[in-house]
Amino acid sequence: MNGNVQDELGLITEFQTAVLKALKPVILEMDPTAIQGWIGNSTALKQVLKESLCPTPETLLELPLSQVFTPERCVRFHPRTRALCVNQIRNELQGSVREKVRLKDLLACNEQELRKFPNIGSQAVELVNDVLSQLGLKLRP
Repeated sequence: MNGNVQDELGLITEFQTAVLKALKPVILEMDPTAIQGWIGNSTALKQVLKESLCPTPETLLELPLSQVFTPERCVRFHPRTRALCVNQIRNELQGSVREKVRLKDLLACNEQELRKFPNIGSQAVELVNDVLSQLGLKLRP
């Protein structure tokens, strides 16, 4: 963050509020001993939060497509469209990998190759490009 101090403080406060709101139902389901463990090990808690909220490029590449094309990242697209596109891409790439199809498998394609997949229309390519741009990534040329 390198902007206006007031704007940054407001953004930090807003983010803290969102995190606390999202964590409340999780905390209510946690065992009190586990909660106390996290309280006593703030270094580990910081690391877990950092890995979850700021994944490294290496971590992102290993994510299954279902964790990349989440509803939160695909808000511009109808949920059914998102599910169909992800399933079609996964099914097409499944033949070239033995395990779960991961983001790195998709990034091995370019836009032209993606358009050649059966039943993959321009909307799927648009969805892929939109989500990848949110992650600071793009299909290879």
